[in-house]
Amino acid sequence: MIRKIGTYKQRAYGLLAITLFILLACFSYSYFIRAEIGYLQDKILRNESILKTIFEANMELLQAESAERGYIMTQDSLFLDNYEDAQFSFHSNLTQLGKLTAALEIRKDLYRELDSLGQARIHYLNKLIRTNDEQGETAAKELIQAGLGKHLMDLYSQKSTEMAGLTIKKNNKNKAELARMLFKDLEITIAVGLIAILLILSLFVYFFRSQRKIAEYNEQLEERNKELQQFSYIASHDLKEPLRMVKNFLGLLEKKYKGRLDNKADTYIHYAVDGAKRMQLLIDDLLEYSRVGRSESQKEKVDFGTILNEVQKNLSALIAQHEAVIHIDSKLPEVSVFRLEIIRAFQNLISNAIKFHKPGIPPEIHISCVRKKSGWLFSVKDNGMGIPEQKRKEVFNVFSRLHSNENYPGTGIGLAISKKIIERHGGKIWVESQNDHGSIFYFTIEKSA
Repeated sequence: MIRKIGTYKQRAYGLLAITLFILLACFSYSYFIRAEIGYLQDKILRNESILKTIFEANMELLQAESAERGYIMTQDSLFLDNYEDAQFSFHSNLTQLGKLTAALEIRKDLYRELDSLGQARIHYLNKLIRTNDEQGETAAKELIQAGLGKHLMDLYSQKSTEMAGLTIKKNNKNKAELARMLFKDLEITIAVGLIAILLILSLFVYFFRSQRKIAEYNEQLEERNKELQQFSYIASHDLKEPLRMVKNFLGLLEKKYKGRLDNKADTYIHYAVDGAKRMQLLIDDLLEYSRVGRSESQKEKVDFGTILNEVQKNLSALIAQHEAVIHIDSKLPEVSVFRLEIIRAFQNLISNAIKFHKPGIPPEIHISCVRKKSGWLFSVKDNGMGIPEQKRKEVFNVFSRLHSNENYPGTGIGLAISKKIIERHGGKIWVESQNDHGSIFYFTIEKSA
């Protein structure tokens, strides 16, 4: 099942990687297309500016010619002012046209010819005005009839038309290319959108399948855990009766034949009785471990000060035997918990703190609580032997023991039971310790535990 879930994740990540690669390629190509679109738009705007400037230059040249003729025919200085204004505007348009075509090979050459013809035409008009002013209207009309002005105007119009035609042709080509690029950009945008939609749908499908498989796996795992707990409970429970019989008969055997056999026999009987007793303790603790989480009792809101008072009563004999001193914070919270289980967790922690005290030094235990954002942090601090760093995680394992059974009897299940209880309440438990400098056991209980 885990392999299948991993396979789904690998497929999802592979699909995501491929899709991201395709999207990156699309975005890169789109960036190139957008740059080309910008370049074509600039060319179209420049061509339109060229056409506009050619048109305005032609209009100003015609305006100058009309003003020149009006002046010759009427001798009115107002026409002369109009001529000078038109001439200035014509020169300005030619200068602007030169800037617009400076980087265009063919039209740059056409501009030089157009500028030369335009200047020649203006020079001719200036000559007509001077002739009119110096020699009179008749001389000016004779100069007009010579046809040079018409010839220059025809040549200028021809070059102007040629440049405008070439510009229109270039512009139409650019517009066609722009339309093609815009269509490509639209295609890419649609493709990216479709890929994004497919990616979202695919990830949704893979996520749904993975969640379904995880749910099935969790259900199977929960069922197996229940089966294991049921098995351990039944096995431990069913072992108690034959073990009690073995223990009782061994006790009778020891009572009746102790001292009547040789020393070896007495030793063997003693070992057998001691082993049966330890087996009894082990089975009792296994039953206790299997019962955690099996209780059908409901959570109840309890005062942890009251809980610890009850724990001290339960451990009163052990506390008195070792002259232990227990300090408890005056303000402890009220939390909704499984009361008996929390009592058992505290009993395990406090009894361990008393049991593993330093020789000749009375145990001193401090119990405190701090409010956290998500709940409460409890600590049980002692002045005992401490725990080596490499053993701190192992102490919460089932049957984990740091000392020999002769010096410190027990089964090594107490802290495992406490861990299971705390985790059932949505919390965590850990220890901070230095060898020969005592230990601090921390555990959390969620606000909504």
